[in-house]
Amino acid sequence: MLIIALGTTTTFGQSRASGTTLKAPPKTLPVAIAKPIATPPAVATPSATVPTTTAPYTKVEPIVPRSSLGAATNARLPNTVRENLDAAREIPRRLFAPAASSRVQPPQVDPFSKGRPLISETVPATPPILTTTPAPITLGTDDDVFIEAPHDGYFGDSRFPYDPNAYLDWTPQFLPAGLIYRSYLAGVKESRMATVFEHDKRAGWMWDITLGGRVGLFRYGSTNPIRPEGFEVDVEGSAQPRLDLENNEDLQSVDFRAGLPITYGIGRWATKAAFYHISAHAGDEYMVSHPTFQRINYVRDEFVLGQSYYITDDLRLYAEAGWAFNADVAKPWEFQFGADYSPLAPSKRGSPFAAINGYIRQEQNYSGNLVVQAGWQWRPWNEGKLLRVGLQYYNGKSNQFEFYNVNENKVGLGIWYDF
Repeated sequence: MLIIALGTTTTFGQSRASGTTLKAPPKTLPVAIAKPIATPPAVATPSATVPTTTAPYTKVEPIVPRSSLGAATNARLPNTVRENLDAAREIPRRLFAPAASSRVQPPQVDPFSKGRPLISETVPATPPILTTTPAPITLGTDDDVFIEAPHDGYFGDSRFPYDPNAYLDWTPQFLPAGLIYRSYLAGVKESRMATVFEHDKRAGWMWDITLGGRVGLFRYGSTNPIRPEGFEVDVEGSAQPRLDLENNEDLQSVDFRAGLPITYGIGRWATKAAFYHISAHAGDEYMVSHPTFQRINYVRDEFVLGQSYYITDDLRLYAEAGWAFNADVAKPWEFQFGADYSPLAPSKRGSPFAAINGYIRQEQNYSGNLVVQAGWQWRPWNEGKLLRVGLQYYNGKSNQFEFYNVNENKVGLGIWYDF
């Protein structure tokens, strides 16, 4: 093998020009692509000096990791569509730089993804000047996605880096796991599965139930089920009856809710634009036992715009405004705001949660209700589901809109489940 350098001919072993002995470079490089370059640059020495040499130079190019799922899916998209979708992701990333966690964690760990972006692939560190490469970092499999990250703290400390989407491509997904914009924990009119036994100072014991849920239909974004990014279309619906435990569990009333939220999330920010319908109905048994009661036809069809922001990995602030374009008894404007503390780290023993929600409406002269919840929660591994058990304090106008102008002051025990 001959290399022409500086006008002289040099063979490995003995140089005809200087008589010095040169060592041949290694033949291959681990997990790197080696490309010979005709014109050799200077060689870095331990003393940081750069002498002239006739030794050959090898350029090292690192292998950039990509999600095999994302790459395969995006490869099937037309170039123009893929470029537009990539632009939709990158522009907000520049506007809202991902907030880095102060906790130290290997950058390849994705504790919240359903599957690692890379399965048993080797990712080299930053290449050296010439030919030496540090020991590679090997990612695990789906079965040990939590091995490298501390978890299961008794108080659910989320000791993970904040940005679990950094190594995940955005892909189209039907019926995705998790939600980009989560339902408000203390929002009593949110669609979920819930049961709350509570006592009011005047009305006695009552049983408020929510039978429903909210799920994603389509997402173009990351596959992370705990804190996904991207664009998403959801659907929600629920029946919200109340039973009177003081009178043979008579059905007092029931509210029906249905909605279509469209959400977008990037970094710590999430935005919701939604339509929802809600209507109130008096229970037959209640009307029989209260023959003088005059039912009302409470209806709201409205558009909602909401915004949430994660101050920390586990603490979220949110606010939303709703305007009803079709209303009966109700008036157009309503507002909702609050905070949720809900640790993201999965834990076999669970972790504490706390939430507060304020809900005001125009038909009540912008008064409304305040809800405070606290208790214990459980998150399954690699899923967006959440089970909670705890206490609830409710003060303000009734959450049953058939009695929208009645004041209630209640304390109770509840169970809540979000898909």
